[in-house]
Amino acid sequence: MSVYIEGMEMPISCAECRFCGEYCYAKGDENKYSKLPCPLVSVPEHGRLIDAGALRQSMYHEAFETDSPMQRWDSGCWIRYKMFERAEESAPTIIPADKEEQT
Repeated sequence: MSVYIEGMEMPISCAECRFCGEYCYAKGDENKYSKLPCPLVSVPEHGRLIDAGALRQSMYHEAFETDSPMQRWDSGCWIRYKMFERAEESAPTIIPADKEEQT
């Protein structure tokens, strides 16, 4: 699991980091000032972040599991769902999925 601290600026060095001193509290290891790879990651400016997998499940449910079989195919839901799927897959990743959540 990752932690996002809203409003925190990325430190320039370990000496300026609020998580470092003789011990790197962000990594949980001894810190020898910049000899460890920094575990902090800068997050670029972005809009609202959502769970794309949950959105995909919800869209699939709405498009295929709530309508009757006739409505599914006559209303063009399959085409709209595939268009959504392509848009979701091509959307830029702001923060990659956690390692334990990737499938």
